[in-house]
Amino acid sequence: MMKLTFNTLIGISVILFSVCATAQEPDTSTDSPQFFVQTFCVDCHNEQEQNGEIDLQPFSQAPAKVDTQQLLSVYDQINLGQMPPVDADQPTVAERAKMLGSLERLIQGSGVVVVDKRLHPGYGNYVDHDSLFEADLNDPSSATTARIWRYSPESFSARVNRIVGRDVIKFVPVATFPVPQKGLKHPAFPYKGPAHTAKDYAQIHDFGLTETELLIGLAEELAEAQLSSGSLREYQSLAAGDAQWNKILDEHFQKLYSRNANDAEKQSLFDLQQKVAAVAPIERANQTMIAATYMRPESLFRFEIGDQSSVASGRAVLTPLEYAYAVGFALNRTGPTSELVQALEGYKEKDKSELKELIRPYLLTDAAHQRMMRFMDEYFEYGNAAYVFKDRHHRRYRPGWMIEDVEKFVARIIQEDRDVLKQLLTSREYNVRGAFNTNFAPKWFQDETNGHLFYHECYNLAKEDIGKDPEWRVLPQERAGVLCHPAWLIAFSDNTRNHAIQRGRWIQTKLLGGVIPDTPVEVDARFPEDPALTLREKMKVVRQEDCWGCHQRMDPLGLPFEQFDLWGRHRTQELDRPVNTTGVLHGEPVKDPIELLDRLADSKRVHQVFLRHTFRFFCGRNETLADAPTLRDMEAAYHENEGSLNESLLELLVSDSFIQRQGSPPKNESSR
Repeated sequence: MMKLTFNTLIGISVILFSVCATAQEPDTSTDSPQFFVQTFCVDCHNEQEQNGEIDLQPFSQAPAKVDTQQLLSVYDQINLGQMPPVDADQPTVAERAKMLGSLERLIQGSGVVVVDKRLHPGYGNYVDHDSLFEADLNDPSSATTARIWRYSPESFSARVNRIVGRDVIKFVPVATFPVPQKGLKHPAFPYKGPAHTAKDYAQIHDFGLTETELLIGLAEELAEAQLSSGSLREYQSLAAGDAQWNKILDEHFQKLYSRNANDAEKQSLFDLQQKVAAVAPIERANQTMIAATYMRPESLFRFEIGDQSSVASGRAVLTPLEYAYAVGFALNRTGPTSELVQALEGYKEKDKSELKELIRPYLLTDAAHQRMMRFMDEYFEYGNAAYVFKDRHHRRYRPGWMIEDVEKFVARIIQEDRDVLKQLLTSREYNVRGAFNTNFAPKWFQDETNGHLFYHECYNLAKEDIGKDPEWRVLPQERAGVLCHPAWLIAFSDNTRNHAIQRGRWIQTKLLGGVIPDTPVEVDARFPEDPALTLREKMKVVRQEDCWGCHQRMDPLGLPFEQFDLWGRHRTQELDRPVNTTGVLHGEPVKDPIELLDRLADSKRVHQVFLRHTFRFFCGRNETLADAPTLRDMEAAYHENEGSLNESLLELLVSDSFIQRQGSPPKNESSR
């Protein structure tokens, strides 16, 4: 037997201690997630100081044992740039990327899919602005992930109504008042997205079992209308198996899918027709067959997979038909015309300048103008005025008229297509309705039935200033652009007060490209009810430390619009004292909303942010860093053509971001 001496025991103990210590020693290499947490996180998130009730000390020891939900939270905070906080030491871009990669591997190891929130509607501003427009381009290639894009209710209704031959589905493009009815009037098509962002994003609107069941009824309704009084009415009683059905289905498929029905599809439809005809009148059999054509995936979704026969460097260009649909729906809510489909058949052989000239005529159509107007409505959000209820003067309150006025204002600027954003923010010329028979109508008719005199009050127009007919005019009290229009001001108000915070939030996110985190659920967002206080005075409650971090990015931008009351009327007094219209932009004071808007309109960054929102609406997704070349080309086209939105949009439509596809369509990842 081997004898263990004292020295031997000591040596073994030292070795065992070293092994144990080594096994428990955290990885402190600069590439490790533990190093990142120790360097940038644990000072505020440790056992003694748990900011946000989060202790990241265990992570620095054994990250694999940390709860997956906490890992997801940490991933989001670092990915969105919310942590480390702005006043703390910041990791480099490379360090942040390595940390995110490590976190992603840890999370996926537990069987959970990691979703980059920057791809979600409402999170586009988290993509670093300077990297998009100023930094060196490491990879000049851009592409959109292959996707399946559900048709918007607006597009679906316009398409099927055109094919049926009459309006079966009603779509109200502008909210009305006093009963707002904006949207598609059919339960099979709920289409809701986050507030304050473009609504028609690809990949976020699915179609579940309930909607499918409702769609069956809608398809039967469409087919019945088409055969009884629409485009197929002369074939309502055409016998099953008649040779004419081949041509009828080809023409119908061309209208629906821009292609002929193939032999298998026709045979399947004819078999269905024959089965129903054996037990029901021929009219019912024909209706069932046509209804089935509306139940194909292509009637609800656009497929943008790319030409898989021409994949290069992991990217594939759209097929000619896919590209025609992409351009067609960008410029026309009903989709591409047959002429556009034909014109783009050989688009791959054309260079960008040739493609622009080919697409340009379609950009100048009324349909494209309506798409531009749709973008402006979603961007400025003035259509929401129709949903704002007011107790006082409710019988004479007509926000729908204000919305129509601001649309005329916007339409004029779009048609002129010069210095578009600057004009939208600073033009002093507004379209105001006339007063009809002001000099002859009874006063009760003017005030109560016609409502025009209170309407003109919102523009601060006295009776003697009102003409008979609508006219373009500079208003007595100075206003500038959409943000001083009563429609926009009403949209950001409620029944009793202005929404200065929401106005500031709009400017911060839609013009400055800033980000505002969601309000924590535990926050008491009520203002004091003291009627002797102005709104600015009531808002002093948000100056406390827990609130001001976010409110300092919104309130100084929204408070200058206290120049106007909750009806959008210009005022100089509030509660019998001078109204305070001062604010702050980039740390410098502004005296009123006019100065604020003039300075914003001259900002290079503001124009760039506007183009980012243009990209999102017409591309159906948020921009990524890979889209930097496209955005820079859009910016160059805008400024080189005297602020032309048309030329900037043309640049987008011929860009790699719009034409190239990569990967496979992702599964629905709206939640995790």
